[in-house]
Amino acid sequence: MSKITILGIGADGINSLNKKGLQVLKQADIIFGSNRHLEMIDTNCETINWVSPFSDNIEIINKHFIQNKNILIVATGDVNWFGITNIIRKNFDNEKIQIITNISSISLSAIKMGWPLQDITPITIHGRDINSIITKIYDNAKLIILSHNKQSPIAVCEILQKLKFSDSEVSILNNLGRNDETIQKFQANSPQTANSDLNCIAVECKKNDNNNSLCAGLDDQDFINDGQLTKREVRAITISSLQPYPNAVLWDIGAGSGSISVEWCRLGGKSWAFETDKTRCENIKQNSINLGVKQKLQVHNCTINKYGSKLPIPDCIFIGGGLTNINTEELYEQLKFGGRMVINSISIQGQEVINKMHKKYGGDIIRINIERNTKIGNFDSLRPMISVIHYTLKKV
Repeated sequence: MSKITILGIGADGINSLNKKGLQVLKQADIIFGSNRHLEMIDTNCETINWVSPFSDNIEIINKHFIQNKNILIVATGDVNWFGITNIIRKNFDNEKIQIITNISSISLSAIKMGWPLQDITPITIHGRDINSIITKIYDNAKLIILSHNKQSPIAVCEILQKLKFSDSEVSILNNLGRNDETIQKFQANSPQTANSDLNCIAVECKKNDNNNSLCAGLDDQDFINDGQLTKREVRAITISSLQPYPNAVLWDIGAGSGSISVEWCRLGGKSWAFETDKTRCENIKQNSINLGVKQKLQVHNCTINKYGSKLPIPDCIFIGGGLTNINTEELYEQLKFGGRMVINSISIQGQEVINKMHKKYGGDIIRINIERNTKIGNFDSLRPMISVIHYTLKKV
């Protein structure tokens, strides 16, 4: 019976394999991997280097799989860490897959740093958006980052400096597990290029004067916007009403600057933002990059009813714009049971829609009145902001 084995291999190549690893290497009919990994092994069977785009590799693997060949995939270290295993599992039955791991570079890095694994935050920026580290940076955090190349430490330090964590202690761990292993140590305000493309970056975060908190309510000036922005105080209340949690799906309708989507994603959720203004869509995309959630936030320049593709079922729906042109009852029916709909409106017409929803489904309505300090001549005063009708409804 055909089987796909994913074999983790260490920096010292075949010498890192245990008895079982050596056995599957011997029994393989065909071996897939990067050129670097294939050069580490000694075999007489057919080897295939990864091709681009990566989706083409799945077709090649499947072709050999249906021919009942024993397929071996070689990858780095613990193949369950940010590796190919997840891609293979999405395309083949788990019963047909065998995993043989090795020690990961994350574990090796933690050992070198003297950090318990439970105290570290592992991140990868290998082929991914480096700004994804932003939401992981806070005072005393210990990060181990799988690097992309020699220049990655410079880019990481630039982000640390931007967030005012320039006193953070940075270590570059090059060629872990090899004879030419080296460690470079410095502060983020004096960055260095790595000695090798094969490196991990360990960061002990130390703040200067910024906590980089994930608590909802980022400053308004943190967002690029044209005035269409859910203000900080209202945004904090709105996020509290939405009750985000990791991997929860939000539909953000009339997204404006995307501030609600960004804050939702910073707390672990995923968002599909809909905005009809093209410039605002570009602002949302840039805000998602600047605030570290690009990979979690999808932006669509259309109304939700004109979106042609299938959407994931929402855990929450937020409506912050275009309320009078939306069928709110139809949207409510698409929510998961236990899901939440939150609507903000500043207009009388919008309040009429909310009143109609409240009459049919119940929920809670509050009015949010915020006053901010301002100068009037030589005196200080509080100036009211426009009041917001805030509606929260849980599907039961």
